[in-house]
Amino acid sequence: MGPAETTGIVIVVVAVVQGIFKFAEHLIAKYGEAKDEIPNRDILELIRTKHCGLNEQQSGQLRTVYDLLNSRDGDGTPLSFVPRSWATTQREIVAELRNVANELRSVAETQHKTLNIIERLENRLERLDS
Repeated sequence: MGPAETTGIVIVVVAVVQGIFKFAEHLIAKYGEAKDEIPNRDILELIRTKHCGLNEQQSGQLRTVYDLLNSRDGDGTPLSFVPRSWATTQREIVAELRNVANELRSVAETQHKTLNIIERLENRLERLDS
C-alpha cells in the first residue's frame, strides 16, 4: 500500500469518527445526558430515513421490533411486558392444580371403595337368594 492509499484510508476513518462524534453530540444536546432512551417517534424517523445507514432488511427488522414492543392488549398493557408477579401467579396455579389432583385422587379412591362395597353386597344378596 502506497502513501496515497494510506492517507486516503486515514482521511475516511477520521471523517467517520468525526461524524459519529457529531451525531453523539446532537443526541446529547437534543435529549440530555440523563435520558437513557430515544423517544419512539425518533425511532420511527430512523426507520424511515435512508441516511441512517440501515439497509432495507435491517430497517424491516427494526420496524418489526418496534411494532412488537409497542403492541398492546385490550387493557393497554404492552404485550412485551411481563409483570414480576407472574412467577408467583404461576406457583399459585401449580399449587391449586396439585390440590385439585389430590381431591380427584381422593374421589377416585372413595369411588373404588364404594364399588367394592356394592360388589360385596351383590354377592351376599346372590347367596341369600340361592
